[in-house]
Amino acid sequence: MDPSSFGSGQEVVSPGVPCYACASAPGGARALLRVAGISRQTLEEWLGLSRIVPWRPFEGVWPLASGGGVPMRLLWCPGPRSFTGDDLCEITVPGSSALIEVVQEDLQQRGLEQAQPGYFARRALANGRLRLDQAEALLAVVHARDGSAARRAVALLRGGLGDEVAELRQRLLHQRALVEAGLDFMEEADVRAYEPAALQAELRDVAGCCRRWLRAAASQEHIPTVVLAGKANAGKSALFNVLTHGDALVSDTPGTTRDWLDGAWQLPQRGCRLVDTAGWLDAHVGTTALDQQAIARGKALLHGAAVVLWCSAPDAPLPQELPDIPGPSLLVANKSDLGIPHHQAPDIAVSAKTGAGLEELAHIVDEYLAPVAGLPRRQHYLLQQAAEQCQVLSDRPLPDDVCLAADLRSIADLLGELIGTVTSDEILGTIFGQFCIGK
Repeated sequence: MDPSSFGSGQEVVSPGVPCYACASAPGGARALLRVAGISRQTLEEWLGLSRIVPWRPFEGVWPLASGGGVPMRLLWCPGPRSFTGDDLCEITVPGSSALIEVVQEDLQQRGLEQAQPGYFARRALANGRLRLDQAEALLAVVHARDGSAARRAVALLRGGLGDEVAELRQRLLHQRALVEAGLDFMEEADVRAYEPAALQAELRDVAGCCRRWLRAAASQEHIPTVVLAGKANAGKSALFNVLTHGDALVSDTPGTTRDWLDGAWQLPQRGCRLVDTAGWLDAHVGTTALDQQAIARGKALLHGAAVVLWCSAPDAPLPQELPDIPGPSLLVANKSDLGIPHHQAPDIAVSAKTGAGLEELAHIVDEYLAPVAGLPRRQHYLLQQAAEQCQVLSDRPLPDDVCLAADLRSIADLLGELIGTVTSDEILGTIFGQFCIGK
């Protein structure tokens, strides 16, 4: 990756050339000018100071080469801790467009060039301070039209999805290394450094993770749905009521809820739709056609959910084998106030009666939804391709090791392209060219 030029042919300032850009929108009371490529010693000479203290704001006057000065506040941000990883200087001046132009002209006279849009974010990418998925999230923050869009973009900027993608990619690279290690022993058919069944299980897991993110992202286009599921009388309705402040019928009689209910559940960072499904009735209870219809509708809801909460209780344990669902799920031990051990180890224990564990549950579900909020189209395509290629390899007999190693590399490259470790200059130019000047 060459950070000095865009693939579109648009030249940007070389990392070694001093540059500047206004990083704030016009019309504000103050304006921020971002300067790169200037040493601290040069700044001290320009300002007539004996020493500039890093990360400590300095208020004074920016001396103009033509005479006079402009009131300013200066912050020196040395690399590698700065946003870009390079030495960086931020100058805040009054928001008057005339004064901003005067300072910019002065910087030009001192030999600085104006940076192109996306220069600073691209330098951050080149220096490992920012991944490509985070750069796209930063772009989404800049272009957010309302608070909801901004919150989704900030969730992406935190890097949850990128961290998980990087981990999956490392797992694939490890499997590829094992396959390639066996290429030295191609004449010995029984010598393999990898286990085919384990490799295919790994590929199925990677495909499942990619599909989970895609489904969660699709649900984020509207309001994500979280589903409560489990046996009859597992306390789902009581849990639904306390989370949504609703009034669903609660009874000691198993199977009181015959139809699904839905309500709004406010999580720490977003709202979601919470659905209470009909319980999976035990065979000995005796099910009617109405029961079966309600259960069938509940199962259909599972496949469209962003997150499924499998609810169990001491007197209503979950079956050993749960239905196969495409999205993420949590095992929630309800009625923890009874103090009775559950049959299965839960992900979290809660009590609708006392409120124990409910705040933690909300945070966990919020984290499941956050990494894929507002997934950009480019990332959506790459995840889809990776999922499909993993599924093909896991469903069929594995090809010979040479082809298998190439296939694993192809999938790893798709994930690498998502986070920016394997990306062409043309793609980088397209993405960073959408940034404002100064970002």
